[in-house]
Amino acid sequence: MTRRAVGAHVDLKGGCHIFDEPCEKYDNLVAILRRPDFKRLDLDLLVGWQEHEGWLSFRHGLIYRALGEIAALEHVSMRTNVIPDPDSQASQRGSGGSIQHHIPLLSIFPTDKWSQLRHFGLSGFLVQQADVLSLLASLPWTIRTDDRGSYRYLLVDMHDTLDWSHRAEDARPKVTIGIHPPEQYAGQAIWVDREVYDFLYRDDENPFGYNGHSLNQVPQGKGTVRDAFDPAYERPWTYKLKNPGVPFGDDPGSRRLRFKENGCPAPPLGGRQNPYG
Repeated sequence: MTRRAVGAHVDLKGGCHIFDEPCEKYDNLVAILRRPDFKRLDLDLLVGWQEHEGWLSFRHGLIYRALGEIAALEHVSMRTNVIPDPDSQASQRGSGGSIQHHIPLLSIFPTDKWSQLRHFGLSGFLVQQADVLSLLASLPWTIRTDDRGSYRYLLVDMHDTLDWSHRAEDARPKVTIGIHPPEQYAGQAIWVDREVYDFLYRDDENPFGYNGHSLNQVPQGKGTVRDAFDPAYERPWTYKLKNPGVPFGDDPGSRRLRFKENGCPAPPLGGRQNPYG
């Protein structure tokens, strides 16, 4: 755990069992979070085997209680290394898994206590779309940026049901979606932010599922490739396929590069990709 003056990056490589029941490590973490000048938390959780334990680390309420101690929180980001259908019990092919893996997001995130929140990031959670919308609707008006990893239909519902478009332009949350590029270079991701903003607030076209392609992909020319290890690295998303203009994964010549794109753009925890949705 790396302490900062007003925040911390907590990487629980030993797993998330610190949240199973009160313990010394949990108490030490809460003591840090209670600092009056604590404003930022980036929390990385290894969740292996939680699918066989009923997700106890998330259901006992200790995460919710700890996060609720941060009175002046402005930035929070949480990601896990969960994989889709972790116990292979999905009743619907291609889904995230059985409904038993769903944990209501508002039982994890005490958004009603974060009156100063400006950034919210979430990756690597098995969720239901309606639950995501409930979480977004609960975020305070101070929110300005929102990072996530699920796509076309979520954006449609956000556009149709949230009141964000009626706010003044400088009060509208900026939503950014990150997906892995086909090359899968560590730290690199395709960030789709400008196109999402134009869809949500300017009634432009939805960048995902464009022109009949996969609902979780963007075609070349949409999105920007950035590198977590090189802040100066930034370039438009393009990739040389046999059929120019076709999103990656849909061209026969690119099949060897296929991968699950619904994940966290940061380097995967534990060497596994981070799905969302």
